[in-house]
Amino acid sequence: MGVPDGLHLLAGLRNQLDQAICQDDWQKTCEAAIAISTVCQTRAGGEHPVAEIIRFVDDALHLAKPPGELPASLSGHQELFRIRDDIMVIRDAIFALARGDLSKTIQLKGYFGGVLKTLQAHLTHLTWQTQMVAKGDFSQRVDYMGEFSEAFNSMVAQLGEGHGKLKESEELFRALADSARAGIFILRDLRFVVVNRALTDILGYSEEELLNSDFPQFVHPEHRGMVKARVIARQRRNQAPLRYEMEVITKQGTTRWIEVTAGRVVYRGRPSTTGTVYDITERKQIEMALSESQRRYEQLAEQSRTITWEVDRHGMYTYISPVIEQVLGYHPTEIVGRKHFYDLCPQEEQQASKEFWLSVIQRSETLAHFENRMIAKDGRILWMLSSGVPIPAEGNELLGFRGSDTDITDRKQAEARIFHMAHHDALTELPNRTLFFDRVQQAIKLAQRNGTQAALMLIDLDHFKPVNDTHGHEVGDQILCEAARRIRGRLRASDTAGRIGGDEFVILLSEVGSVDDAVRVAEAVRSELHRPFDLAELTLRISSSIGISLYPAHGAGTNLLLKCADVAMYSVKKSGGNGVRIFKQDFDS
Repeated sequence: MGVPDGLHLLAGLRNQLDQAICQDDWQKTCEAAIAISTVCQTRAGGEHPVAEIIRFVDDALHLAKPPGELPASLSGHQELFRIRDDIMVIRDAIFALARGDLSKTIQLKGYFGGVLKTLQAHLTHLTWQTQMVAKGDFSQRVDYMGEFSEAFNSMVAQLGEGHGKLKESEELFRALADSARAGIFILRDLRFVVVNRALTDILGYSEEELLNSDFPQFVHPEHRGMVKARVIARQRRNQAPLRYEMEVITKQGTTRWIEVTAGRVVYRGRPSTTGTVYDITERKQIEMALSESQRRYEQLAEQSRTITWEVDRHGMYTYISPVIEQVLGYHPTEIVGRKHFYDLCPQEEQQASKEFWLSVIQRSETLAHFENRMIAKDGRILWMLSSGVPIPAEGNELLGFRGSDTDITDRKQAEARIFHMAHHDALTELPNRTLFFDRVQQAIKLAQRNGTQAALMLIDLDHFKPVNDTHGHEVGDQILCEAARRIRGRLRASDTAGRIGGDEFVILLSEVGSVDDAVRVAEAVRSELHRPFDLAELTLRISSSIGISLYPAHGAGTNLLLKCADVAMYSVKKSGGNGVRIFKQDFDS
């Protein structure tokens, strides 16, 4: 039997495919492959001899019948089987590549050598362009791969736009971080990847020295284990304290105490730790001094240096130890039989002290750790910690009271300093945000009771940042301190000035008769701040923008009053600064 016409067609298409591959003509290669596929996929149920033979060969392959078992009518169609074998080789090699098996690539090269070379060249160039994009070169474009080129070019353009926005965002973060007084850092794998200027000031190292340095190496050895454990726990999303204190070692070899507030972030695609750092060395020194003071006085008490005493039922001293002369300056003979316990209290407290102590004595109560004040012989007022127990007599009668007084003046002064530091700005000594807004709430309650009004002012120094950047933080700090002094000088004793951050100040007028009264005070402050600042060898000028809100006209709460004053202040800023404005509803917020 001769070769059917369909076989001649299939052989011709095979020759076209070979020629197209050798000429690297991708379009003709695709056309020939599609034609062969159309012929081989025909399933016409015997209407086409090629289709019948192909279907039979499919069945034979499926059933794994050897060629010797084929019907004699098909045994002469050897050209068809050769073409069929070629197609099977190509199909198997393509399937192998899809699975990642490169062992049959050589078989494909015999059929698609030119095409593969072109495709390999394109892929090599595309790989290089992708690497350049990864390095930040967003100018790369592809023009040799059809629709893929458009998708690739669109992706690179979007990446370039996103990279620009990211760079702008990072520059803004850097500017804000360097203007902050708190140290700011980001750690990755316990190494600094971001630090700001304040942190370099605290540790004494430059930014270049800190970046990529191991954070624990700057921590005092006693605290390194704790720091490592908490940073690792935070990055693993385990629970760890958000705020803690530690000692660090500066470049000069000195130690400083810092308070760290830390949190977990994802920085540039990786888990990291961010935090703020405050230098609390002075506060810790006071706390340690207080602790030492307590220890010292405990030792004094053990050595009987605490004043011990006895009084009768009326509070008259019947005995007092000689230590009183070392503590209060009195000789025992000046006290025993001559003075009641309340006679040693400040005059304004004597009546209340008398009533309290006599009540305790008469009820035979035990008194422990009662803090009260006593006047020394030289007029000094000392804080005393008093404890006592009743002195029983036979029956139910009471002879008097026996107890001790310990001088805790140093401790009370240390507590007052700590309280002051916690509620006042360390630079200007003005009330900080916490204390100031506590006084605002008190002023609102007072105004509610009395039916009066109060005023809140927000002050922002104009042109302060350029001065600070040009002449440094030391000059900037001098201006802030002088500005605080001038603001205080224009207020009544009942008013409060505060600093709530950076170059922002606030004023509370606890009671104002009218809007004009508030404006008068604000104008006086503005005028003071506009005067030249004479600082050693420098004479500098700044101005101020002041916004005013009134209670109850502009709000009944602290936050709303502050927001209204802030809107008014920014209205002044937009108009060029150096002015005063009362809040109005039509201001742009």
